[in-house]
Amino acid sequence: MAKTTSCTYENHLQLLHFIKENGLHAFPSLLIQIFSGIVDQSVIKEVQDSLQALVPQAVIIGCTTAGEIMSGTTGEQTIVLSFTSFEKTTLKSILLDLENYTDSFTMGKKLAGELISIDTKAMILFTGNFQIDSQQLLDGIHTNSSDVLLSGGIAGDNGKFESGYVFNENCITSTGAVAVVLNNQDLIVETGSNFKWREIGKRITVTKSTGRIIYGLDDRKPLQILKQYLGEAFVNDLPKSGTEFPFIIDLNGERVSVFISKVLEQGAIEVNRSIATGEQLTFAYPDIASVIDNSLSAMKRLSRKTVESIFVYNCMARKHYMRDFSNAELEMLQTIAPTDGFFSYGEVYSIKKKNPQIIGHSLTFLAISEDAIPKKREAIPSFEYTAPDNLNSIISLTHLMQASQNDTRILNENLALSGQYYRSLFDNNTDFVYSTDLNGHFTSVNRSFEKTFGYSESDVLGKSAMKFIKEVDIPRAKGHFIRALKGKEQSYNLEIANVKGEVQLFQMKNIPITVNGEAIGLYGIGRNITEQKKIEEKITQLAYYDYQTGLPNRLKITEQLDEMIKRVKKKKRLLSVLFIDVDRFKIINDSLGHSAGDVILKEIASRIKKELPSGAYFGRFSGDKFTLILTKNVTREEVLKMAESIIQCISEPFFFEQKEFFVTASIGVSLFPHDGSEEQELFKNADIAMNLSKHSGGNQITFFSTEMNEQALMRLELESYLRKALQKDEFFLCYQPLIDLATGNLYGSDA
Repeated sequence: MAKTTSCTYENHLQLLHFIKENGLHAFPSLLIQIFSGIVDQSVIKEVQDSLQALVPQAVIIGCTTAGEIMSGTTGEQTIVLSFTSFEKTTLKSILLDLENYTDSFTMGKKLAGELISIDTKAMILFTGNFQIDSQQLLDGIHTNSSDVLLSGGIAGDNGKFESGYVFNENCITSTGAVAVVLNNQDLIVETGSNFKWREIGKRITVTKSTGRIIYGLDDRKPLQILKQYLGEAFVNDLPKSGTEFPFIIDLNGERVSVFISKVLEQGAIEVNRSIATGEQLTFAYPDIASVIDNSLSAMKRLSRKTVESIFVYNCMARKHYMRDFSNAELEMLQTIAPTDGFFSYGEVYSIKKKNPQIIGHSLTFLAISEDAIPKKREAIPSFEYTAPDNLNSIISLTHLMQASQNDTRILNENLALSGQYYRSLFDNNTDFVYSTDLNGHFTSVNRSFEKTFGYSESDVLGKSAMKFIKEVDIPRAKGHFIRALKGKEQSYNLEIANVKGEVQLFQMKNIPITVNGEAIGLYGIGRNITEQKKIEEKITQLAYYDYQTGLPNRLKITEQLDEMIKRVKKKKRLLSVLFIDVDRFKIINDSLGHSAGDVILKEIASRIKKELPSGAYFGRFSGDKFTLILTKNVTREEVLKMAESIIQCISEPFFFEQKEFFVTASIGVSLFPHDGSEEQELFKNADIAMNLSKHSGGNQITFFSTEMNEQALMRLELESYLRKALQKDEFFLCYQPLIDLATGNLYGSDA
């Protein structure tokens, strides 16, 4: 059995206890992988010495990282020790330094020649910093090991991109590679990788290059190309940003990623693999939706196989770009088998009979098992993931980029043609396109127009375009039509109904058709932005409504109160503002956790909403404080009755994780116009009244009075006077005698 257990390194004594507790000193075939988030050679040496002393038989390989993975969870700037014991597998490792070889390819051949044998089933490889051409290294290894599966990654240094180290039992280097092979013909090995790039933009030709350095792209300096397409921020953030937006090239029929490492003098750039002059590159970005789908599918496949240990080599960019999913992915792997690894600056991936590759923005794994008989699982793991809103926004953006890329590609291809190709563009455009004469009558429509609105071309030709839009929009549409005929391109949004009466929102563009400098008609292009509008409305929802409860937030409540005040002023009616604060809610968060607090807050909001009369406006002001605005039947008695019903509903027991809890609330009330004529004044006074309820023991209702303001001012003034008196040393002790009334004798004093 290939059994993996792991710990973080703290000190020699702690490591001694861990090794004894797990009996690791007794295993003759023991692999230790060190993933160090501490990029300090002296600390690494300390760990090497401790392991050498405690488990001298172990084979050790390690590297510095951009984040550590232990038991399916991520860490930062820790040292993770992953121990894997084997019963039937032998191990052999080597550390080589590039200084002793002419190039990375030669070093790769040497490494494979020293390690690979007929029994070798897999190799784990860690490489140092960017002086090594990791892809050439893999190519050199592959010449001697086409049947051996490779996995591993490039050492990191917590995102600084200054110096990454690799090491074994006693050596450390930043310009080398360390590897271990697993020798066992019966060892079950699975490799996997999850990455998906989407290409964007036109193909760019490499016009001058040497090795990994590119001097010219489309006869321009590469730096100019980067700034044009990706901007200054991308250039300034290299090499970190290079893992998020690589180039893609065609290599032996496969699309392979090329990562930009740095900008050199005179506008040249260095990439992570050798590029030949004449190669064609395109920019790419990660397709997150496909990454998530592919990952979940891979988890399901892997869970059906025999797996005893999983080693993960994950891209640093995934941790920053999609941290939530990256964490979920690792947790899923942990449900299959113990999962350790690190976040790297590039990942090694290989499948049988194909050249291993350095890839990026990817999770790669090596899953192993010495036992061929599948173990029975207590329960089948569930591999599901719901993306958070921020990731959904990025996914939507990538979809938009892809759609825009497709539209641009179609447009560029067809604009280069004329005649019948123009008609092809007209007919196949995903947006609806039409043309009119000078009077606004249709002269042509494309297929998308017919599909969008359900009218055939014969139904609309010769008819006025104004007949197909709402009457209220006709003056505005005519204005855009006239300005377009005068040579000014027009863009505007318009709601248009189809033949079934279904209304959708379109982004319209009007372009004049000119012949010999004179307008003879107009082209109209429309894009359906109904879904985009829904997304904008969703953004508005996030801006004005509380994410947890769905209630209006402070900004929305303030705007609503301002509008309500204007209305009741006109009608000369009363208005009431109630602040509802949950008493001692911090105790719930501190004792049960914030997740429990969130559940209880949602339940409180739900209960209060059930008590509200018509015309009430209820929202979450902040934290555990809610706001209620009443505009109908506002009398002191009715408001008190409403507040009492809220106190009562909140006092009912809450249940969380089969336990019963009780909470109370304090309520403060201010009335318009008696307690203020502006929203902020009403909020302030309701808050003062609520605080008085809390200070009086809670679970109370308090109506604001002007005396409360006076008392608050008096307290502030008194505090100010006391502070000044202390500074001026104006305090002195006074004593009064204590007299025994029975005897008249003095028996003490009070201070």
